[in-house]
Amino acid sequence: MGLFYSNDANHELVRCADAGFLSDPHKGWSQTGYLFTCGNIAISWRSTKQILVATSSNLAKILAIYEASRECV
Repeated sequence: MGLFYSNDANHELVRCADAGFLSDPHKGWSQTGYLFTCGNIAISWRSTKQILVATSSNLAKILAIYEASRECV
């Protein structure tokens, strides 16, 4: 029993971001989310409505990448 650290563990930072365009069609908001993992363990994640109204799915994804970049910094 105890804490075990493997020498061959993957400690690479993996980041993912995505957006759902017009997830709230009545107000025009899109959903955004991101996930950061290190060694297959989630270290930061968020899923929320975007604060700006996106006029396209491309813009919604750019806003999601922007939010994830802010979190990474």
